[in-house]
Amino acid sequence: MLAIVEQTLNYANVMGSNYQISCSEIGGERLGMLIENSCINKEVLAHELDVSITNQCHDISLPNVVGAELAINNILGSIIDNAIKYNVEGGDVTINFAGVTDGLACFEVCDTGIGIPSDATDKIFEPFERLSLATGDTEGIGVGLSIARRLTDLMNGEITYQHGPGDGSSFRISLPIAH
Repeated sequence: MLAIVEQTLNYANVMGSNYQISCSEIGGERLGMLIENSCINKEVLAHELDVSITNQCHDISLPNVVGAELAINNILGSIIDNAIKYNVEGGDVTINFAGVTDGLACFEVCDTGIGIPSDATDKIFEPFERLSLATGDTEGIGVGLSIARRLTDLMNGEITYQHGPGDGSSFRISLPIAH
């Protein structure tokens, strides 16, 4: 119950018209640590649901980006959390660096889970939207992805979804390269 209250308060705060974040340059090494910490923070949940997490970003040189560390933690936490919760037993979650496109550093969180039906993909970033694939015992109120989109927008980045039902999910998080 406490988690639901916290999610609701976080949503109200982030979605408020006066909500602002302070962006600064984040070095590639620091960004790698943020990604690694996000993975570590989800290990207990992954273990409970028999899902493995693989961070393919830790041994590569990542670019410097412009963003807010707390916002990046929140975004990665929500996406990785969903990738675990909506996965299959024995499934995988992989975080990788997909390169630089149009001045944005692109990272992907991919899973081997149940995926999202194509007729529902336009709703996944809507607040309080829990798709029919969300089981009754899956914790959450359906605000994580809408918060992730808002935070990504505030950092002048992008978040997109790819894949379909039965094919797992892939979310691409793109952040501006620091100049």
